[in-house]
Amino acid sequence: MYYPSDSQQRITIELKALQALLPSIIDKSVIHDTDTEISLLGLLDRSWVAGVSPFEILFSHVITQFVVMCGQTTLVLIFMLVVFGVTNNGDLFWVIVLTLLQGMCGMCFGFLISSVCELERNAIQLALGSFYPTLLLSGVIWPIEGMPVVLRYISLCLPLTLATSSLRSILTRGWAILESDVYIGYVSTLSWIVGFLVLTLLVLRAKRG
Repeated sequence: MYYPSDSQQRITIELKALQALLPSIIDKSVIHDTDTEISLLGLLDRSWVAGVSPFEILFSHVITQFVVMCGQTTLVLIFMLVVFGVTNNGDLFWVIVLTLLQGMCGMCFGFLISSVCELERNAIQLALGSFYPTLLLSGVIWPIEGMPVVLRYISLCLPLTLATSSLRSILTRGWAILESDVYIGYVSTLSWIVGFLVLTLLVLRAKRG
């Protein structure tokens, strides 16, 4: 009877751990667009003078940044699934959709930061100060089950947590979109996107008024 050596067992454990972390890495790779939307700063005054409405400003930025984000998402998935050979046991379509939604969520959060902050350095500080706590509390670095009860509830309210769990369920377990643990990640991400966009429009209209 064959018994694997200690080195083989260690490699197997490391591969399983890497497989569990990869959904988090995919989400983290596309949601970092938060920091790139600071280009909105300094353009508002000129746009107001030109007679551009807040909705037109936001819509134009969403379209242009979404095109760039699609390219980033394509590269991330190609390297993860093709180059590094990550196993995908589920539907690739829903993996792509969730990855794009996470990128859109980070992008909309960046819009909100850009509309709130007057100076670029303040926007950078706010973006970094909110990104890393979200990353640490979303189960990417440390599992949610190992957190204190209070932090566990806070973690479930963050935009990255449920989406990461959904992506992990699709990639590693092969679950369909109809599973509650899967579609809750899509619902959560869409809710955050809508919330960020509405808040950004309110801030832009308040500044214009």
